[in-house]
Amino acid sequence: MSASDAEVAALDCLAKAQPAWSKTDKAERAALSREVLEVLSKDEWSMAGEWVSREMELQRLGTAEPSVGAASRFVLGSTVKDFCLTVIAASEGKELPQLADATDGSCRHGIAMGMAAPGFSAELWTKPLGAADTVWRGSSTETVWRGSMPCAPGTVTLVLAAGNQGFLSLVEILSRVLLHGDTVLVKHHPLRPFMMEPYRVLLEPLARRGLFAQTLDAGVASSTALLTHPLVGHVSLIGSEATAMAVRAALDEAAREAVGLSAELGCVTPMVLTGGEWTEKELLHAAKTIAAAKKANGGCNCLAPQAVLLPRGWAQAEAFRAALTTQLQTQPTMPAYYPGSEERRASLAERYGEKACSIGRSPRQGEADDHDETLLIECGAAADKAFDGEALQREAFGAVLALVEVGTAPGDATRPDYLSAVAVPYANEACAGCLSCSLFVPASADGEEVERAVAGLHYGSVAVNGWSVLGYVAACKGASWGAHPMGGPRSGCGVLGNGYGHSLVVKTVVRGPPLSSPPGA
Repeated sequence: MSASDAEVAALDCLAKAQPAWSKTDKAERAALSREVLEVLSKDEWSMAGEWVSREMELQRLGTAEPSVGAASRFVLGSTVKDFCLTVIAASEGKELPQLADATDGSCRHGIAMGMAAPGFSAELWTKPLGAADTVWRGSSTETVWRGSMPCAPGTVTLVLAAGNQGFLSLVEILSRVLLHGDTVLVKHHPLRPFMMEPYRVLLEPLARRGLFAQTLDAGVASSTALLTHPLVGHVSLIGSEATAMAVRAALDEAAREAVGLSAELGCVTPMVLTGGEWTEKELLHAAKTIAAAKKANGGCNCLAPQAVLLPRGWAQAEAFRAALTTQLQTQPTMPAYYPGSEERRASLAERYGEKACSIGRSPRQGEADDHDETLLIECGAAADKAFDGEALQREAFGAVLALVEVGTAPGDATRPDYLSAVAVPYANEACAGCLSCSLFVPASADGEEVERAVAGLHYGSVAVNGWSVLGYVAACKGASWGAHPMGGPRSGCGVLGNGYGHSLVVKTVVRGPPLSSPPGA
């Protein structure tokens, strides 16, 4: 099977435009960003093709939850706006302020979050030039995916769109065009063909210059023919590890080894808690944040928490469990609509038996039912011989949350170096993926120990006292989003964002207000 005539024609036009566009300067790309912002301000995109209504239908929410539809429009619009404004700021010579170096010697660059996340701040962490270049290039992540390989002159980047969120691939397209100097053909995910219309409106300035085109999914054989076409010089994927492996294999089998694959894949997304003295308000804040992150989009997010790491022997562990259970029972449950989510949840429920409990009685949105309630798994102590850590290795992409007690002895919870010496190594080694994680610490925690933990976590985005979704928000403002370069290949390869063009990006760190303040304050 071969790519369609329309796809081949689009690739031909895009390939012809690529050499000239790749040589454009920051000023010209900023001018294009301003045109996108002008289209964004006219708001035609928000109604195009009735995509919001179709989004609600896909999520099994119907029209009874207008706030969810409003949130979809807001997230798409705000991410595009932030990304384009960052490109413009960089073209004007603005830079991120330099902060004091991190405890591991990483350079830190400050990012203002503004009203996108009141009370939060963000940092882009990079390594000094030359300090780790050989390690970066030889990482297992790069070996598997070869994501740093750019488009050859006269070729096109193919973006395989995300299935769980409509805005993700839109930002990826802007990143490839405005930051990498690529031309892009996007193949929409079969779950979201309705995103074609808002993309058409918003990206008209790109299409008019011959920099962007789009096509719908026509099945596996057609997709394989498209991604192995000689004019495709790079593939960008937002999806699962299995899909990425299949794409890489298809490229290699077609003798397209020189085509790079940048990919944003999944992660178990651990929530790491330290021991010590917690107030009731701090416990509640952490529990609310974790429950809200778990329930967002039915748990069908690459940054949805699936593991909560508690210190073994922590005196307040039961109080936290009670607070978390209450939040899971009282916060609204959304349908886990993504294909395979229900089956993966059922498989883990069967595996863990009595250790797994479906948290019921929560208010439900749309067509949510018992299968959409969070499955809470008590994995027990990680050091026990009978410990089963499958829930930390298999991303459910749905309503599953596992609790694990970390440490070799009950006294580990009181160790002054528990975070850096016990919790962080476990999170790095035992949890699948390295895309993002969160660290929750009370006011009583030792600040230097917290900084050692933040530095030691091999995750592309680390949120302190908040959900790592804010790392993606920060990426659109100049930080980065993607797998940690030394965290292994399971979360993919490549960096989204980094609009100011820093070298040797390590991670983004987002810092929230004290847990003593109410969530969202």
